[in-house]
Amino acid sequence: MSDVMDTVGVFYEAFERKDWDRLRSVLDDGFTFRGSLARFDGPDAFVSAMQELPFEGSAEGSQFIVDGGRVAHVFVWRMTAPVAVDVPMCEVLAVRDGKVASSELFYDSQHFPSPA
Repeated sequence: MSDVMDTVGVFYEAFERKDWDRLRSVLDDGFTFRGSLARFDGPDAFVSAMQELPFEGSAEGSQFIVDGGRVAHVFVWRMTAPVAVDVPMCEVLAVRDGKVASSELFYDSQHFPSPA
């Protein structure tokens, strides 16, 4: 496995286990996140938001495409709460010097429940 995929593996494992300290440790200090429903500049803002994420679910059918320091992760996110729905997603991570520098998450936000 490549160093890039080792880093990506730590990222997803930490997220899945809700190991917020480990997740933060693999994020670059200049980390950015862009998605349909949220944007974060900085790793601490991202980790804090992930701790408060109002959705539960898991990634299924993961496929990874590696191009140098960029990794595309294509999967179905099986949301189990607050509603049950399968959401096709693609996350593109940029990895530099053993850290995740950015994440762009692509999906149809209409699958998510409207905020109360």
